[in-house]
Amino acid sequence: MNVFVTGGTGYLGSALISLLIDKKEVLKVVALVKKPERARELAAKLERREKLEFVEGDLRHHKYDLSNVDAVIHLACEHNPFMCEENSGEVIEVNVGGTQRLVEAVRKFRVSYFIFASAYGVYGKQKTMPLSEDLTPRPNTAKFLITFANEVITRSLTDSPTRFAILRLVHMFGVGTLPSRIEEEFTNKFARSACVGGDLTIYGNGNQTVDLIHVRDVCDCIYKLLISSDSAWNETYNIGGGRAVSMNELAEAYVKAALEMGLKAPVKTYIKTKNYIDSKGLASVLLDISKAQEKLGWIPSTSIEEGVRELIQAAFGSHSNC
Repeated sequence: MNVFVTGGTGYLGSALISLLIDKKEVLKVVALVKKPERARELAAKLERREKLEFVEGDLRHHKYDLSNVDAVIHLACEHNPFMCEENSGEVIEVNVGGTQRLVEAVRKFRVSYFIFASAYGVYGKQKTMPLSEDLTPRPNTAKFLITFANEVITRSLTDSPTRFAILRLVHMFGVGTLPSRIEEEFTNKFARSACVGGDLTIYGNGNQTVDLIHVRDVCDCIYKLLISSDSAWNETYNIGGGRAVSMNELAEAYVKAALEMGLKAPVKTYIKTKNYIDSKGLASVLLDISKAQEKLGWIPSTSIEEGVRELIQAAFGSHSNC
């Protein structure tokens, strides 16, 4: 199987490529990248580089040649919520226009499989929990409206020879092949604080829950999908950790891990503001992942505790953080 990946030097993309090139079913991975320096950084970390090829370009202008490609995995997009709100025209051009061009190329070259990485935020505010795939999406921010538009574009492949899958991901965390560039993610901020005995800032009372999935588990899910039978395709899947963890529980996991590593315990600090929780999307969320479990035989295997310990170790090993 030959696989084409967009966003190959991103947090998820680099971890996925690291996994795929070690699989016997995968003969070659071609990664579309915008920044050559990130490609070189990734290549330096991989052992089986002979199975990996980089092509430089972006979604809007790249001249796709997918003639020898069996599967396309679309991970590239602008994630920054500020950019989506303040520069929505440009983001739509990149995310939506770019996805449309990619899907047109997939259709033209009759690629067998197409995977689009979506996000749980397309559900918007719902009255039921956990969130299941049969709920009607109600995206209520520019970022997730744009994401949902890409889901619609993906579903345009329904009557084509290409089989597709949409993966709605929750918050990813953990140490990947390349570090996350989203430094303000609360899991990364907690890790930097934990390695110096700093503050773990919690907005609200800490009872709001999050659904976290380790980046390695997401990669494993994508791999299982790639080798699944055709009956697993033309579907939408929730990809989450399988349980809700409160911010208080999560903070305690950082405290415990720090103490076990012989570090000074970080301190939980509370800021009373409901508006922050609502605006930042940190209200309680949990995805129903039973469909992915049943159809793909996939179960997330990395615990919150294991992922937290990895993050603290990585932060502790970085002289710029500790």
